[in-house]
Amino acid sequence: MDKARNKNSHSKIFDIKSRSISRELTVSLILLIILFEGFLLMFVYTRQARFSLKELNKKADDYAVNIGKVLAVPIWDYDDEQISKIGTGYVQNEVVDELHITNQHDKTLFKLRKNKATENRIERSIDVVYKEQIIGRIKLFLSLDAYKMDLARLRNAILLILVGSLIIILITTGVLLRVFMRKPLSILQKGIDRVAKGDYAYKFEEIHHKELSEIANRFNEMAFEIRAREASLHAMNKELQQEIIERKQAEQDKKKFEIQLRQAHKMEAIGTLTGGIAHDFNNILGIIIGNTELALDDIPEWSPAHLNLEEIRKASLRAKDVVRQLLSFSRQTDQERKPIKLVPVIQDAIKLLRVTIPMSVDIRQNIDDTSDTIFADLTQIHQLMLNLCTNAAHAMEDTGGILEIGIKNVVLDEVSAALYPDLTTGEYVKLTISDTGPGINPEIRDRIFDPYFTTKDVGKGTGMGLSVVHGIVKSHGGVIIIDSELERGTTVSIFFQVVEKEAVEEIETEEELPVGNERILFVDDEVSMVYVGRYRLERLGYKIEAKTSPVEALEAFNANPDQFDLVITDMSMPQMTGDKLVKEILKTRPDMPTILCTGFSEKIDEDKAKEIGIRQYMEKPINRRDLAFMVRKVLDEK
Repeated sequence: MDKARNKNSHSKIFDIKSRSISRELTVSLILLIILFEGFLLMFVYTRQARFSLKELNKKADDYAVNIGKVLAVPIWDYDDEQISKIGTGYVQNEVVDELHITNQHDKTLFKLRKNKATENRIERSIDVVYKEQIIGRIKLFLSLDAYKMDLARLRNAILLILVGSLIIILITTGVLLRVFMRKPLSILQKGIDRVAKGDYAYKFEEIHHKELSEIANRFNEMAFEIRAREASLHAMNKELQQEIIERKQAEQDKKKFEIQLRQAHKMEAIGTLTGGIAHDFNNILGIIIGNTELALDDIPEWSPAHLNLEEIRKASLRAKDVVRQLLSFSRQTDQERKPIKLVPVIQDAIKLLRVTIPMSVDIRQNIDDTSDTIFADLTQIHQLMLNLCTNAAHAMEDTGGILEIGIKNVVLDEVSAALYPDLTTGEYVKLTISDTGPGINPEIRDRIFDPYFTTKDVGKGTGMGLSVVHGIVKSHGGVIIIDSELERGTTVSIFFQVVEKEAVEEIETEEELPVGNERILFVDDEVSMVYVGRYRLERLGYKIEAKTSPVEALEAFNANPDQFDLVITDMSMPQMTGDKLVKEILKTRPDMPTILCTGFSEKIDEDKAKEIGIRQYMEKPINRRDLAFMVRKVLDEK
């Protein structure tokens, strides 16, 4: 049996050795470069397309103005022959599709449309003015065919460049990786074989590649540890034979402790990871929110685009709360809970889910609008809904199905409460999410709430979805129950206790933003953040001097400290952090009002900022309203 096992092991090793790392590295590198080049070429294509369309629109404006000037005298003189001659001459232009000329009484003087005119075109209208009187009106239609042909030629050129680059990269990276990786991988492979066969004293040959050398060193350390553990285990086994009963109990306690410790380490790792990305992610959200608010100012409320932009702004603000929630969850801090009605939160989540879930999944609602109030955190409930419904949708992505969401009030007496081991008698709001997917295998049902446990393919799941849901429900004092049968779907039921308080409704009110004309020094190393900050504040009337380098900002300030009324700076910047910049500014002018903004930093908080002398501390992303009131508040306190 041992020989068969060894033979089977050698067979697996042979399979591993037959895989080509160089090929996998080649493919990965090619995909990375092609992705980058694809984005770059797409940027070039998009920019050229916008430029071409802009030029065509400018040509349309020029044509309209020109023809208006040319036709002014003939229309004034009622010279129909000259009007027809001029109009016919313009329509013969290859880009002009159609031309209408009317007098001031809307009587048609000339109308001509090409036989091959298209519906997809640019329209320009202009009043004909002569001797300061409007004597007629011209409608001019320009064809987009030439513009489309230019884009087609540009697209074909981009595809040729992309294919040529792929061939060159494939050949070059394949040759280079095979040349440089073959020998060190052979040395590493030989050493792994020796260690796998039990030769723990084997020393790897010298490898000059740093990464592969580290792998070889780890195998040497592993072999030494295995020898030491073998000796240690042999001694321990003798002792365990004499106290087997006590040791079993001790081992059980040890496993429980290790699970708790491992869970704590994982949560700590999540917190570290979240803190690492929070700064950049909040900066990105700030750029999205800022540009969206700027765009909202330029688009009328009746436009469908205005509603879309408003949804983008709301979703971005919700994403800000999700980041804060993840930071709080990983650090096990208190959440912002208050009495809420569950129905509006769930309906808001359903709107987002309908966009993200495939149309093959039919979302049905069975919601009682009169459901009672619960004490909860809005963002966490929203996250709970997204996680559960996304899991349900994934279960039905191949076959489609029905996702049903229900909310209702339930009252549990002693008999009904006995059906749920973790519930007591009382009033609850019950949230249910049901799907018609394949159901959960009974063998893994006890593990579905474990962190990092997932049945999805690599890249499709992190194993944290249901773990986060379980943590949210428990932290709210609720109970989650999962009922599932194979081939019959899954139903998740969550019970929240009812509270006797009125729900707090968040209503976003429209109010006039405070303005000013003071001079502000705005500092942020992110160019896009500088753009957003500058135009936000300039639209409020302020005079802005923006800098992307804190060193340049300090030089500009020191050159004339009295020219600025306020300094707004980011925290995390190269060369000099925001708090150090403020310290240097206060050395020159101790009474200088300052605002410190940060995406996320463990080095500073509001209290530490106040100790330095910073007037106000703001966390990104910052919406326009908060920025406007904060700037005005600091300037008024000056």
